[in-house]
Amino acid sequence: MDALLLSLILCALAEAGRRANPQSRLDAAPLILACAANALLAAVAGAWIMPMLTPEARTLFLAVALAIAGLSLVFAALRPGKQGVAHAAQHSSGMPLFSSFVRHLIRGMNGSAPLLIAACTVSYVDPWMAGIGGALGCIAAGFMPLNMATFMGAGALRYGGGGLMLGASFPLTVAALRLV
Repeated sequence: MDALLLSLILCALAEAGRRANPQSRLDAAPLILACAANALLAAVAGAWIMPMLTPEARTLFLAVALAIAGLSLVFAALRPGKQGVAHAAQHSSGMPLFSSFVRHLIRGMNGSAPLLIAACTVSYVDPWMAGIGGALGCIAAGFMPLNMATFMGAGALRYGGGGLMLGASFPLTVAALRLV
């Protein structure tokens, strides 16, 4: 259950504002299927890596995944002109369902969410719960209202999420390397 909650929160933070908000139910189906497929692939990859790592290496893998996701959020907020949620030009109305699914699947593999799902799977030794939580977090971030970024500020959302992930990665790294 810890893996589900952690991967849900981390994936919702990492994916917030990356995807276009579906404006109809027909556009929502490929997004949901692509998020579930990406989470399944990441959980399977984490379950495959898991027996090869020691407990300290598992914790270090989670810390590195948090640091990479946090840095990608901070760098996304620093890029000029890229602030805010996904642009309306990325909206897929009229696009056939399969090509929309493939587009969402490829864009989902490019993000930090699969790495975070694999890290939660490895760290908590629970691939099912990490995969379900990651899929739900990505789906929740995909359906975030478009005005959420103007209410909170997309930069503040990305800086805050990146800072939380970077801040959490430091004590995990110290504990994994047994520096204290």
